[in-house]
Amino acid sequence: MSTEENKALMRRYCEEVFNEGKPEAEFVGPGYKLHRTWQTSDLPSFTGLHAEILDQVAEGDKVTSRWSATLTITGDYKTPWGAVIRAAGKQVTWRWMSIDQIADGKVVEAWVETDPLDFWQQLGAIPKPS
Repeated sequence: MSTEENKALMRRYCEEVFNEGKPEAEFVGPGYKLHRTWQTSDLPSFTGLHAEILDQVAEGDKVTSRWSATLTITGDYKTPWGAVIRAAGKQVTWRWMSIDQIADGKVVEAWVETDPLDFWQQLGAIPKPS
């Protein structure tokens, strides 16, 4: 696939998996490996998720994307250090970057870097610098 086709695949992944709630199985290849700095399972319950890809750069079989998603937290959030944040009803923006390796039209490996500090600050778990 060309770099433009690889970028289009990731944009379709964003729309169908994040915004339409379809399973990602259609997009990942056998033996798919995910490397990430922050587990998405750490997120509390949420609604109204809308994601978009803000920027993309592709070279060879890899696509780098800068992502943003807005969502409304519907439950309390327990921080990694044990504090419970009463965040129900709060809308936040979640940002991350990914490098996705694509082979035969499928994502075979992904490296994801998120910004949990910004997320925690939006929830009020950590004060923002003045």
